[in-house]
Amino acid sequence: MNYLYPSSLEELRQAIERTIDRGATAFKIGEMMDKHGSDDWLEPFLQELGPFIQIQVADFANFLESTYNCFHWRSPRATISTLALFAALFLITALTDSRFSMKVFWLVVGVTFFICWPISSLHPRYRLLVSPFKWAFWDVPTHSEWCFQYLQERGAIARDAILSKVNDDDYVLLGDPATPHIFINDDAESDNDFEEAREFQIDREREILSFGCTYLHVPGRFIISSTTVRFEATAIAGILPYESFIKPYTSLIEMSKRQTRSSILSPLAKVTTGMDKLELKFRDENRGARMHGVRDKEGAEVVTLQNMRGRDKAFNAVVAFSGLKWQSLQKKPDRAKKPVT
Repeated sequence: MNYLYPSSLEELRQAIERTIDRGATAFKIGEMMDKHGSDDWLEPFLQELGPFIQIQVADFANFLESTYNCFHWRSPRATISTLALFAALFLITALTDSRFSMKVFWLVVGVTFFICWPISSLHPRYRLLVSPFKWAFWDVPTHSEWCFQYLQERGAIARDAILSKVNDDDYVLLGDPATPHIFINDDAESDNDFEEAREFQIDREREILSFGCTYLHVPGRFIISSTTVRFEATAIAGILPYESFIKPYTSLIEMSKRQTRSSILSPLAKVTTGMDKLELKFRDENRGARMHGVRDKEGAEVVTLQNMRGRDKAFNAVVAFSGLKWQSLQKKPDRAKKPVT
């Protein structure tokens, strides 16, 4: 019992039961000491606080990368916007009286403390949307995002070269996109007919790269084309029933590299590719006709390609040829140690 903080017998009983409960989460350092002892409380405390610290350190590292890229004009449009914001703040402090400047300052502090911080603490996934530091360097890429942009620039050049080299000016593409047929167009009556035919050709799907993998224990090829990604089984596996998929880039919402953890293959991890996996998460456009073997996770279809040969190259190719805007996300901490932004 304490004079300053009086407590009832029921509250004291609950505190003792909470101390004895080994599965309860400690909210105070005192509870950590009571639960684990005065000598062993630091490690459990760091385990509880570690995921939060990792997120903050990662956000701070991304902020430093954004400032570096802003200084080096990696994205000129974003850098000009940031400099315009700083120039506006400088004009406010230089041309207005100190009372108005302090009002603006305390307005920013109040909005950050009473609106931004509560939202970021209650909904960590939206923390960057309510961060004033992110607002100042909005759309300035980090190192990873700048690498994604570089891959897409090179991929756009390669895609245009592939599509322009498929046919000459006298050729027109007909038939199924998966099995295109080409014939010489000798009956083109005008230049307009030719231009329409060429636009039709460029809009069709063209295969770019393919990689050997296994999907639902069926060997096949992961094919990256100009508009879609798909899986096709090998000729031997095609005799039996199997599951495949074909998805446009517009339905792709997340992609991550994974690796099978095996104590048997761990000594050979540097020379084997059997542990490499590529996970693709697609937008579930038709939940009534869901593919077999695809698990639903937060309203999305997740496809896992195992035994991926050239996984890193396939990952970069999807980023390059998809034309989507990518962002590197931090892997969520998993307390259960189960095997991703």
